[in-house]
Amino acid sequence: MKNNFIFNISKSRAMDLPKLDWQAFDVKIKKLQYQIAVAYETNDLRRVKELQRILTGSFAAQMLAMRTVFQSSGIFAAGVDNLSNPTIVQFWVLADQLRIIGKSPLTYLAKPVRRVWIPKNHLTNVKNRPLGIPTVLDRAVQALFLMALEPCVEATSDANSYGFRKGLGNRDALTTLWNFLHVGRFKPVLVYDADIKNFFPSVSHDWLLEHIPLSPYILKQFLRAGFVEDGTFNTTEEGFPQGGNISPAIANIVLNGLEKSIRSNVSKIKPSALDRVHVVRYADDFVVTAPQFRDVLSNIVAPAITRFLEPRGLQLNLEKTKVVDRKEGFSFLGFSWKYVPNNFRPGQWMWLVTPTDKAMDLIFKRIDDLFKLSLKEGWPIMQLITKLNQVLLGWANYYKMGHPAAAFSKVIEYVWRKYLMWCKLKYPKASMNWVFTNCFVHETQGKRKSPCAKPNSISKVKLTDIRTVKGEWFGKQTLFTGNVYKLKFTRTWHETRSGGKLNT
Repeated sequence: MKNNFIFNISKSRAMDLPKLDWQAFDVKIKKLQYQIAVAYETNDLRRVKELQRILTGSFAAQMLAMRTVFQSSGIFAAGVDNLSNPTIVQFWVLADQLRIIGKSPLTYLAKPVRRVWIPKNHLTNVKNRPLGIPTVLDRAVQALFLMALEPCVEATSDANSYGFRKGLGNRDALTTLWNFLHVGRFKPVLVYDADIKNFFPSVSHDWLLEHIPLSPYILKQFLRAGFVEDGTFNTTEEGFPQGGNISPAIANIVLNGLEKSIRSNVSKIKPSALDRVHVVRYADDFVVTAPQFRDVLSNIVAPAITRFLEPRGLQLNLEKTKVVDRKEGFSFLGFSWKYVPNNFRPGQWMWLVTPTDKAMDLIFKRIDDLFKLSLKEGWPIMQLITKLNQVLLGWANYYKMGHPAAAFSKVIEYVWRKYLMWCKLKYPKASMNWVFTNCFVHETQGKRKSPCAKPNSISKVKLTDIRTVKGEWFGKQTLFTGNVYKLKFTRTWHETRSGGKLNT
């Protein structure tokens, strides 16, 4: 079945795109990636380079790279080329340039990224972080060479690494951590909550060029392109920008082997503790569980992490890295984990997993910003509630795992109060009775009122109560038994979950 690929402006050469067999392209590239993964695992680097050259030079890979870039929401953000939301004509111009680069990589010269600063966690009291926006062509080149690099990254990935890997995500990382904290007769008591200092800006270029199985010339172009900020060009001697298509893969390959290094050191020095030492990582965010002996973490795990990071130009942030008892609690991927008494089973304890205080501050601030923006721009009630529903559902669907009921109730009550204040500001001369009649709707039980837009007698937009979002418990983890490129005749993790089949 052919997948239509639709652009939105020019019709010039537009009929060429639906004729392309995207499914056949995908199958061809998956087979090449499978061969690359096998060659890399057997340390046949010459074969790896040959297959990578075939892949990047193929029309199928080049078109898939272009499609990846043009279907991304980032297509609306311009780099130093000032090109955003390109037309179909520009698509083919860029595709022709990409084809030349794929065939002759030495002709490629990367342009600097445009650096912008975005709020970290969107909180006003937290410093901003830099984001590098490449040009559209540079994004396409990165997407192309990412296809050649991904199999190598996947082949060396740690067993419990879940960030930016095909078919894996934060849900799998959280489930794995939950299982490690519960499984076994002697459960982990201590947690090493680690934080790497300035990860993206600090990685050594020399280490990357030596260890990443990709054309050194192309890699240098990605790493040393520099950045433009406020019209001024700046060189980059270390690190790599967040925002590029290939950045997550580079981040993973830098930290691949961390879990093996930690467990190897523990097995040599204190084998009896190995069953309770586990590492769960999502990109550069990771935690290590350990038994009740603090010396395992302070004398074995911490030095092992330091030795692993040092040649990569990295170090731990000692201000944020700490050893915590399970009763003190820790945070991971936006969730607060704390060992507390079980109110339903006296004498027993349980892990309470809830959104962190920062996560709560984030959603409150986003709600405030929406209400302020709606007053400034004069939104009708329907538009406000539609926007609120989008924000609330997105937040609730991420934090629905664990024990979010109390947090959900706080958020919905906060929205209710803010909406009432908004109505009074929107209609200052209206009575409270008029506000409740025209801006709220009775629930089916007839007791509670909920914010609602009634633009006419036919349609209405009701505020979604996120407390009705069905939660998920951290259940038994589905085993990810192998590399997505090596599972040639079985269904991959992602395709198993979605019910699809792997084309071979």
